[in-house]
Amino acid sequence: MKAGTNAREKLRQAETELLTAQRLQVRRLIENAKAQRFVHSTLFMNAQSALVNVMGELQMTENLIGAFERWEPEAA
Repeated sequence: MKAGTNAREKLRQAETELLTAQRLQVRRLIENAKAQRFVHSTLFMNAQSALVNVMGELQMTENLIGAFERWEPEAA
């Protein structure tokens, strides 16, 4: 298996887990909105921030893998 293929599989797994985390956070926000209760712990707010950061890192990594797969070293 090529390294790029293995990396893409790991990225797909990470993306699945990130989407699960995002759905859980959205569910919590919707529950609070329905109850008209908007109190979130520092831990929840930190989790939201971390999720956004990791999603950005995932996107950047996907772009880097794509660039690496297209890269052709110059002949010496």
